[in-house]
Amino acid sequence: MKKYLIIVLLLCAVVVLGAWGISMYSENSSLNYALEQKYEADFEEFYEDVEILSDSLKGCTVSMDETYVVNTLSEAAESASSAKQMLSKLPVSQIYASKIQSVLSRGEGFARSVLKSYLSGNSLTDEQRRGVLAVSTACESFLDELDLFYDKLETNESFSWIKNNADYYFSEADDIFGDSMSDMSDRTDDFPDINYDGIYSSHMQNVEYKGIIGDEVSHSDISSSLTENMGEGWQVEYAGEGAGDLPTHSFTASDGSNTMYAVFSKTGGNLISASSSVYPEEVSVSTDDAKDSADRFIEQLNLENMQAEYYDYYNNILSVTYVYMHDGIKCLSDTMTVQVSMQDGKILGYEADSYYRSHFDRDDRLPVISEDGARSRVSANLTITGSSLCYLPTDGGEENLCYEFVAERNDDIYLVYIDADSGVQRDIVRVTSGENIFKVK
Repeated sequence: MKKYLIIVLLLCAVVVLGAWGISMYSENSSLNYALEQKYEADFEEFYEDVEILSDSLKGCTVSMDETYVVNTLSEAAESASSAKQMLSKLPVSQIYASKIQSVLSRGEGFARSVLKSYLSGNSLTDEQRRGVLAVSTACESFLDELDLFYDKLETNESFSWIKNNADYYFSEADDIFGDSMSDMSDRTDDFPDINYDGIYSSHMQNVEYKGIIGDEVSHSDISSSLTENMGEGWQVEYAGEGAGDLPTHSFTASDGSNTMYAVFSKTGGNLISASSSVYPEEVSVSTDDAKDSADRFIEQLNLENMQAEYYDYYNNILSVTYVYMHDGIKCLSDTMTVQVSMQDGKILGYEADSYYRSHFDRDDRLPVISEDGARSRVSANLTITGSSLCYLPTDGGEENLCYEFVAERNDDIYLVYIDADSGVQRDIVRVTSGENIFKVK
């Protein structure tokens, strides 16, 4: 009797487990469907933002109505900013995404630069109209690629945003969305060279990389050095060449659990950028320890006179922005960024394109007016908490020697730039406030 009772109990357990499994399958299917719908909605918004950016800029090239120009330039800048945000939510290789983000930043920067000039009383020049048209035309090319992506989706029933996220998020594997993004990024040469007036101008695009010097280095030499520096257990592979303004060699390095993608300049063999496939799941190291890891990484690259300027904390990652110091003066266009895992203190990313585009040996300069004289030109409504000399980039690719004053009002932080030669206020910038972004004291 006990034997039959046990069999009955086991059968009941099987039925219960089967029902639980069906319930879990149904729940997972529902969650997967919801996530797929979210990705599709994000992609639709990304597409619409790029479309608005293109249409808005094209309208500015032909309109003589000042109100229309101001409104559409503002709309274009906002659309570019929104497109960057939506792209960051999509499951696409970071290698491709970063290129498109850069292009969108250039489009946004160009729109804001032209808008600033226009609001200052200057007419829209023929050169600016041609530049706006070039950005708009490049965006149209992007839209063509996105339309092709739509066509591919219709003939590929197996495509899944979730699978794309799992398989290709940090790789250059052959997925149809990644291919489309790659084709889009190849069109970056259609954009005009843009100088945007602002500090830490990661999107300032000089025609030449001023900081790239030296002899050409072969990919085998870089590979050998990379293998030695990565240490035991890492497999380094050559990923190919890059053209454009800066010829490069690209590499992947993997230890089985982490894949790094690194780009080096052919001339000089400088590390331009690096990214990791690992995202930290928790915070286990202190902010100070993470900062120390970033400092050591900069030292290992033999980069001198780099000073930590900003910290940005997000997704368990500490991002540290460094600025080059020339004889104690900050060079605001010569910047690089290091990302550190707050889980184990390991380096997850590095970006130095702005530094190598802008860096050069500057002549020594002395300010004409004193710091006190410049300080007197800062609004009495602001409380100054710090000051330093800096080289502030301009629209024309030059630099102004300025006093940078860190000032506060209520909970807001401002950076005020007073020309050290004339005493004119060159710029005032509101620093993003909050616990995630803060300036080094």
